[in-house]
Amino acid sequence: MEEGSRKERQAQQSMGSSVPPSGMRMEEGSRKERQAQQSMGSSVPPSGILPIPGANAVFLEPSLMLGSSYARFCLRPPRYYSRSYFYSSVVPQRLGKSKKRKLRQYALNAKEQRAQLRHQDVRQFLLDAHREFVALPDFPSLVKSLESCISSHRNSEDTNEVTETGSEEMEDVDFVKLAEVWQAPLFEIAIPSSVDDVLLQHGQTNVGDKQLEFSTSPLFNAIVENAHDVEILAECVGHTFLLPRRCRLLVSDLAQISRLIPGYLTKFFKYKITGHPSDGYNVILIDPPWENKSVHRQSLYPTLPNRRLLALPLQKLAHIEGALVALWITNREKLRSFVEDMLFPAWGVINAGTWYWLKVRSSGEIISDLDLTHHRPYECLLLGYIFPGSTSEAAWKSFPEVDMAKLSPVLKGLPDRHVLISIPGDHSRKPPVGLLLSSYAPGSTTVRGLELFARELNADWTSWGNEPLHFQHTKYFTARK
Repeated sequence: MEEGSRKERQAQQSMGSSVPPSGMRMEEGSRKERQAQQSMGSSVPPSGILPIPGANAVFLEPSLMLGSSYARFCLRPPRYYSRSYFYSSVVPQRLGKSKKRKLRQYALNAKEQRAQLRHQDVRQFLLDAHREFVALPDFPSLVKSLESCISSHRNSEDTNEVTETGSEEMEDVDFVKLAEVWQAPLFEIAIPSSVDDVLLQHGQTNVGDKQLEFSTSPLFNAIVENAHDVEILAECVGHTFLLPRRCRLLVSDLAQISRLIPGYLTKFFKYKITGHPSDGYNVILIDPPWENKSVHRQSLYPTLPNRRLLALPLQKLAHIEGALVALWITNREKLRSFVEDMLFPAWGVINAGTWYWLKVRSSGEIISDLDLTHHRPYECLLLGYIFPGSTSEAAWKSFPEVDMAKLSPVLKGLPDRHVLISIPGDHSRKPPVGLLLSSYAPGSTTVRGLELFARELNADWTSWGNEPLHFQHTKYFTARK
């Protein structure tokens, strides 16, 4: 066993009694909040994934799922569940008479008719999955623990945060705007320099008189990696962020995504080998900022013209033994047609199935009428495979030991029409499905996951986007007891 691995094991063992680094105040959260988390843990497995017998469905508790990436920290559920889905959907009756508004009847156009057919095809399947969910023997205790989790935050005045010393809670860093200023190339991110520095950051006392040292790299357009088996705290632009174990991230725009390809063209147009073809990714999760008038009107986040997604180099990013591709889309028929007719063919992706994310309240109710024409209470995760041979074979011709003809993906029974039931988090934040998808990664190698347009990090995965650190700010976490 190497010295670095031994020291990292020591760090993991001492997490429970660790002390925060200087300049940070690490507090444990409110007593009520900790009790609520413990109650939730008794209703949902520690993984945050609860299979639903009798249905091709699972219930997901995202704060537990994401928290499994950390030994010293856990997500604060009230921070994840920042929207209003912890209220009952029952509307109190108004006093007096009220006018009923007549709904205008109109004929569906061709696209709306196709969307309606898709909905009718899956409607009963979703209802059956939800019925089995509320029929779970532990459902009452599950609902009670979920609702107490958020109420503990609302009603508690002693809730403690992970905050910078001597300051009030800080606003989120706007990485998109930060990348546009002229100083952007000068911004840096600092991470512990060595294993000893990681131990020191986690409060180890057996590293002598060593002072905590950081190594820095550019914040934008450079790959940042936590190569350790424990999480680390990174500092940039006056804020502190949590990086899970063995993660990589690239904060950039679409023009710089080629840096994640094992071999990419330099500015001198020379082919530069930066890794072996096995360094590609066999699970690729994508959550694009689709064009959306409502999002654009409310300025919630910058969107991307759909056709620009055609330029994503998925075939070059894919592992030589193939890749499972998972793409989040909305229920717009125009968008579904674009993906099936143009985007997947351009990426070389063969359609393999669809999963459905059904959104519920903490009471277990579906958040809205299932048959709403717009804003239906579910979203789709389209699944497909990039098969060996559809990747850029010419790019790997300098590796004669690789016999492309003998390679084939190991398809592991990927289920179609799988239902994921969970309470929604922040706007457009999807449940963390990477662990579920990893079970169906093709090939014989270990899982190499890549998330595109990421806003959070996952252990053992690579994350790319213009704000993959967004939900890694320490204000979203609390120290484990």
